[in-house]
Amino acid sequence: MTDEARRKLLILIPIGLITLLALGVYGFFTYLNFGTLSLKGKAPFNVEFFDGAQVKCENSPCDIKQKAGLNDFIITKQGHKTLVESTKVPIFRTVSLDLQFSILPFLAPTDSLPLIPKNQVYTLLPDQNRYALVKLNDPLATPLVYFNNQINDPQIVGSEESVLIIGTDKSYRIDLTLKKRTAVESNNFKRIQSASWSPHGEYLLFTTADSQYFQILMPDNSVKTLGLLKDITKAQFTSNDLLFITKQQTQELGETDSQGFYFTEMSSDQYEQGLIVGRYLLKSDRYISIKYFEEISELPETFIPTSNGRLIYFENKDGIFKISF
Repeated sequence: MTDEARRKLLILIPIGLITLLALGVYGFFTYLNFGTLSLKGKAPFNVEFFDGAQVKCENSPCDIKQKAGLNDFIITKQGHKTLVESTKVPIFRTVSLDLQFSILPFLAPTDSLPLIPKNQVYTLLPDQNRYALVKLNDPLATPLVYFNNQINDPQIVGSEESVLIIGTDKSYRIDLTLKKRTAVESNNFKRIQSASWSPHGEYLLFTTADSQYFQILMPDNSVKTLGLLKDITKAQFTSNDLLFITKQQTQELGETDSQGFYFTEMSSDQYEQGLIVGRYLLKSDRYISIKYFEEISELPETFIPTSNGRLIYFENKDGIFKISF
């Protein structure tokens, strides 16, 4: 081999190695650098990746071969809120993602209302030298809690788990599960107009003649005034929170979650038309907008949320309706 040929060979060898390496890198990133994104949710739904690729998922789980690394994508489903997701897909492996779709709130007419839950009715009866709290419909008049002294002019608000006895000078909260009574401030409940317990007896929603707002008796027996005007609002407990429908105007933060906007303020001004349906989060003290319904012009006469808080039934002069969300 001549010196010239040897020089050409020395030049061609690194060029060849670089070419092979480039082809290998190209082949890896083009054909091998993939993992699997497995989406689990109620099908059908559509997936659109930020690079423009689109996939229609007819079944769940929906397995999609996708380039390894961080993948951003949008998931849409008819009648549900759009999901925006970002997931890191590992090479040669599968990553699973559970999808939680939220129904877009919608209003529909319905034929009938569910049964309205009623408060349990109690009374105080003399028992020797004491007074016993008993259920009014109990033929045996079984004592639940005793009081040594008479409570003057008592008003009693009861559920299966909790009772509030309001007297002119003394008032008590009774936990029937623990058979425990606690004195509460009578002045908080003077001139009480309406009251209803939450399903587990932790909270009491009530109104009084001397306040224009709804109020809540909290688990620690403090009283919280809500930003909900009683004359233009209907409110009821669900298992976890408080749902309401109101003509009040609201100001909103830009930050949102899957359920809606967090209110910064409940204004005393009224909407000219329509009502807003919202949720008050008891534990975090936040108001969440579910939807503004321009087509609901009148405050309902009857307002009944289901225990899971996903359906609201109501009746006004236009008929009987339900809101699903």
